[in-house]
Amino acid sequence: MNTSEHYYKEITKALPETDFWTQVRRTENGVAVSEEQIEMIVEQVTRQLRLTSDDRLLDLCCGNGALSERILQRCKGGLGVDYSEYLVSVANKYFANPDRIFVCADVSAFVDAPSDCQFEKGLCYGSFQFLPKDAAIPFVEKLFHNFSMTHFLIGNIPDRNLADTFFKRRDITDYKLDDNTSAIGRWWSPTELAGNASRIGWTTEVLRMPNEYHSSSYRFDLLLIR
Repeated sequence: MNTSEHYYKEITKALPETDFWTQVRRTENGVAVSEEQIEMIVEQVTRQLRLTSDDRLLDLCCGNGALSERILQRCKGGLGVDYSEYLVSVANKYFANPDRIFVCADVSAFVDAPSDCQFEKGLCYGSFQFLPKDAAIPFVEKLFHNFSMTHFLIGNIPDRNLADTFFKRRDITDYKLDDNTSAIGRWWSPTELAGNASRIGWTTEVLRMPNEYHSSSYRFDLLLIR
C-alpha cells in the first residue's frame, strides 16, 4: 500500500520522533528543508492571514504540529486537527499547551460538525490536495457556512498548469494529476479552485511564495476572505 494516507498514518512511525519536517514531508529531495524555508512559510501565513495577537487559529491537517506551533506563536492560540493518530500524539507531546490544542479527527467530518470554539483565522497547509475531488469543494463550502473565520489560507497546492514542466524536468512521462492518494496529491488549477470558492461566497486571492522557496515553481496558495 503506497498512498499518502498510509504514509502519514503508518510510515511516519518508523521515522525518528523528532524528525518533524520529514514526518510531514516538508522536504526537498527527501531531505528536511532548512530553517530559512520554514520561516518563509511562517511569514507568508502570518502576513496573508493578517494574524494578530488577538486571533485564534484553526489549523486543519496540522500533522505533527511543528509548523502549527511556529504560527500559533504569532497569535492567541488555537486548535490543530489531523487524521493521523500518531502525528497528533507527536504534536501533543512536543507542542501542546493550554493555548495550543491538537486533536485527532477527519477534517471533512470536523468542518461538517464544527467545534463550539471561536476561530478568527484558519489554515490548511500542504494537505488540501489529498482530499478526494468530490470532498474538496464541499470542504471549502462548509468552512464558509459553518465557521465565522474572516480569513482562511489553503497553502502549498500543486499547480495543474505547471505539472507538465515539473514532471518533464524529472524525466517522468507517466503521471496522474487527479490522484489525491499520490505523494503529491491532486493537482489543481488556480482558476478552477478560486472560481469554485468565489461562487460559494469567498473573496479569493491566488498567491505565490518567493522564488527562493524550494517549491515555488510549481505550487500556489489560495487565500479565502469573507
